[in-house]
Amino acid sequence: MGDVRHFRRNNKPCFCFFWNNAHGGVLVEVAIIAPIIIVLLLGLVEFTNGFLVHRNLHTLSATIADLTSRETELTPGDLEKIATHSEVVLAPFNRAPLKIIVSSVTGNNRGEAIVDWSFAFGNSVTQYGQGTEIPVPGDLAQVGEGLVMVEAMYNYAPGFGAFLVGQTITLTSVAYQVPRSSNCVVIIIEDSVSRGDDHQRSSNCVVQSDADRGDMEQGQTD
Repeated sequence: MGDVRHFRRNNKPCFCFFWNNAHGGVLVEVAIIAPIIIVLLLGLVEFTNGFLVHRNLHTLSATIADLTSRETELTPGDLEKIATHSEVVLAPFNRAPLKIIVSSVTGNNRGEAIVDWSFAFGNSVTQYGQGTEIPVPGDLAQVGEGLVMVEAMYNYAPGFGAFLVGQTITLTSVAYQVPRSSNCVVIIIEDSVSRGDDHQRSSNCVVQSDADRGDMEQGQTD
């Protein structure tokens, strides 16, 4: 009967006993705060991983642009090797969601960048068509001067935060580099891999075959 007095006062329920009882208070506080701390920690992990992927993506695009701009002539196979070997900077993250577009553009009188050639690497990604106008920042598109542009995209899938931000987050990075030794980097498309795009010959930065390259070099000599 003594315990009943703690629960009833004037024949009415009384919660003073629970209010004044400090037993198990720490467990209650932990039960309230722990989920918040866990969510913050998981969010910090996801933010750090996303930041690292984005930073590595910047390094990747800059590396491909730098390696491409060092050459005067390249084949599509050479570009693929450069892109594939540069993917190592993404480690330890998965390379499968990576998409890369390597393009050579030339500025015109309107301050726009016109695509000379473009190649894409990765799943569900399409290169630009020749003659496509691409906006570039500032004064990068100088009239008659070539520019190597590399776009890297990565579909980052958060491990713990997918229910908050959705399935994936698309991270992007664009790098620009002026060719080191020539006005533009010439792409050599061999007859064995030619797609029959005769309009590509209209660009001085695209050679359809070794024979065309010889004709171009002969014309420059004359």
